[in-house]
Amino acid sequence: MKATATPVTAVTQNIVFIPLEKTIDNLDQAGVIDNDKVLEIAESLQRNRDNGTKGLLQVPVARSTADGNYELAFGRHRRAAFFYLMAQGDKFFESMPLIVREMDDLAMFEALATENFKRRDINALEAAEILHAYMTKYHKTSVEAAAFFGKTEEYIRSTVRFLNLAAPAKEMLRSGEMNISTARLILSVQKIIPADDLEGVLEDIKSNIYDSPHDCIENAATVNAQQLSNQNAPWLNSTKFPVKFLAPVQGKDIAELLDVEKADKARKELLNEIMK
Repeated sequence: MKATATPVTAVTQNIVFIPLEKTIDNLDQAGVIDNDKVLEIAESLQRNRDNGTKGLLQVPVARSTADGNYELAFGRHRRAAFFYLMAQGDKFFESMPLIVREMDDLAMFEALATENFKRRDINALEAAEILHAYMTKYHKTSVEAAAFFGKTEEYIRSTVRFLNLAAPAKEMLRSGEMNISTARLILSVQKIIPADDLEGVLEDIKSNIYDSPHDCIENAATVNAQQLSNQNAPWLNSTKFPVKFLAPVQGKDIAELLDVEKADKARKELLNEIMK
């Protein structure tokens, strides 16, 4: 007898249908709702509304709260799409399927973080915020974070450093106007470039007036270094360098610099050749 596939139903997946007004988003899932993404999900829900999970292709995980609500671990855009369709008058979407589990705060965050890192469109700043929250709020080391997310320690540390970017640079990285390579370069020079000048550099990067963002940053750093040398730090000028801080020059230093021993050996060999 040929086996038949068991359909995915609410029973086989332990899915519970919860009234929308009893659902809340994960408190760790901050940020602005992407309306275009909500509309895209809403269209998918309508196309697949008869699939047993009200159109959802992946049902969010949630936990019950002390006040009788259900907090989603992830899926705020899916929840927003349900609210959108309900507001359009479609009562079919007045309840939302959820997989309800007992979860503490750490488990909720790990479920959210895992889901976000599965996304192909997650940007470097979002990743930095997730990793930083995991290590600070839940007291995890970079070693533990690397093990959980399947990354190297170097990746964890270098990604979290993006949170040190100046606010305008952060927004460019978040929006995709700046790539990771440029962001790392900005991190390395923003301490020596005044804030006002840095904003000008970022505007120049946006306008593409240089061949590459690297050329733009290098030019700004060079100009700033020249201004620093001429105005704020005259000791950078080689003619005014504070030599009193240098170690005294000794004879052996001069001999090593001129390679006297090697020269003497060559001279002796030349004399031997002449005398033959």
